Amino acid sequence: PPNVRNEFAVGHADKLQFIALSRSQIMLDKLKSVAFRYEELCFKSEQADFYNDPKKATAMLREKNDLEPIVEAYHAYNQAIRDMDDALELMSDPEMKELCQESYQSAKEDKERLYHELQILLLPKDPTLGKSRCIHQYMAIGRTIRQCKQIS
Repeated sequence: PPNVRNEFAVGHADKLQFIALSRSQIMLDKLKSVAFRYEELCFKSEQADFYNDPKKATAMLREKNDLEPIVEAYHAYNQAIRDMDDALELMSDPEMKELCQESYQSAKEDKERLYHELQILLLPKDPTLGKSRCIHQYMAIGRTIRQCKQIS
C-alpha cells in the first residue's frame, strides 16, 4: 500500500538525517580535540625547556604546523556560526532586517564552505609521500601515486 511506502521513506529519511547529524557531530568533536592539541603544542613550544630535546621539539613543531590550518578553519567556522546567530537576533528589528538577511546569508555560505574545507583538511595524509599532501589532491588532477612520488 502507498501509505506504508511513504512511512518507510519518511522513516528512512529520518535515519539518514540522524546519520548525517552524527557524522557532523563526530567531525566537530574531532575538531575540538585538534584545537585542544594545537593549543597544548603552542603552550609547550613557549616553555623555556622546549628545545632541550631537539628531535622531540622538531616533531612537536611539525605537528603544530600541520594542525594550524585546521584550527584556523575551525575558528573561522565557529565565527560564521556566531555571525549567523547575531544576524538572526537583529532580524527582529524591521529597520535592520534587510541588512541582517544579507549578513545571515553571507555567514551561512561561509559556514558551508568552511565545513567542506574542514572535511578535506581532516582527511588523513598520505604516509608514502611523507609530506602534507593528500592522495585526493593528486587524483583530482589525474595523476597516479607513482607519478606523484616521482615529482616529490
